[in-house]
Amino acid sequence: MIRLNDQAVVISLRQVAEQGLQALARPILAHEIGHHVYAPANLDDDARLLARMRHACPAARATRDS
Repeated sequence: MIRLNDQAVVISLRQVAEQGLQALARPILAHEIGHHVYAPANLDDDARLLARMRHACPAARATRDS
């Protein structure tokens, strides 16, 4: 993920290890950095995206809000 408050790219090494993806650690990091470079976002973009997702997926909204 990319933390929007400080624009840091964050990778869960625990999840990489749990899912046996150690050999793909660099491609995973490159993927996340690519999002940051290709389509940089800010808190306004994030809020708009979340609003659209909640509108389109009511079931996800119920799970997220609980």
